Amino acid sequence: MKSLFVIDSVKELKFPWDTTSFLASASQALGAIYFCHPKDLFWDKNNVWAHALNAKINPKKGMTLNKKKQTLSLNQFQIVWMRKDPPIDANYIQTCQLFALAPPSTLVLNNPQTLMLKNEKLFALEFQKWIPQTIVSRDKNELHSFLQKQSKVVIKPLDNRGSIGVRLISKKEFASKSKWLDVTNNESAYIMAQEYLPEAITQGDKRIVLIDGKPIGAFLRPATPETLKGRGLSYVSDLPTELTLKEKQLCRDLAPQLKKLGLFFVGIDVIAEKLIEINITSPAGIPELNHLYGKSFEKEIFDLLYRKFLRGKK
Repeated sequence: MKSLFVIDSVKELKFPWDTTSFLASASQALGAIYFCHPKDLFWDKNNVWAHALNAKINPKKGMTLNKKKQTLSLNQFQIVWMRKDPPIDANYIQTCQLFALAPPSTLVLNNPQTLMLKNEKLFALEFQKWIPQTIVSRDKNELHSFLQKQSKVVIKPLDNRGSIGVRLISKKEFASKSKWLDVTNNESAYIMAQEYLPEAITQGDKRIVLIDGKPIGAFLRPATPETLKGRGLSYVSDLPTELTLKEKQLCRDLAPQLKKLGLFFVGIDVIAEKLIEINITSPAGIPELNHLYGKSFEKEIFDLLYRKFLRGKK
């Protein structure tokens, strides 16, 4: 069995703290693994092709790459993992459009049609009863009115990842409506504003990893003051945790839609039992779960993947 991982950069894989490296290691137990960048994909002669590098991987130590690229069509792979990080820009969408041309015999995860359709932050709005009070707008008047009612809000761009661009703001800080022109790029870019949940600081957020609609594990990410200042990912050591009864119900409510949309590997972010984001592009969390619970969750993922989709494929 051949597997292809489409990523930003092999050199930037962080061993041993990269979910992609653990997925690749588990995939390697079933056959050959290959890596490529989205720019290595192309369509020709009625096929999607990839200039890909064969690899041998040890998630705790690193990777050995074959220096010579091979040109392989997607129909030579049984599974393709789309593991490129946001931003979700035109290049990302076009890569997914190429993936959508893959033959039925090739399983692309997550479903490229859904990756084109669903924004990770906007997707959460479809589950209205689970989200904090929220507005999405680029109009300074709408956003300013929301802030006046909330006193404090968290604002975030729609197309980035993690806490990049996330800010906690107050009425005092944004006393003038003109302040909104900066964060919306003169009202040309939508942003999401949500009510401030104090638990974001006192407890942090909870990452719940779902496979085929079912939670397999979770961990807490306690916040530092940098987290809500948009200076990138800023967490102290992750902590083990369990799902509350409400969080279990949240997962049950999400499951039918996730499965329907072909979202096999998903990470949801929860604060104070409220749904903040549904990570579908390149979810992380496997190394953290392994470290906290002494298990190999990537093997559980591939056991299910093999039983459901890959049995009988070579």
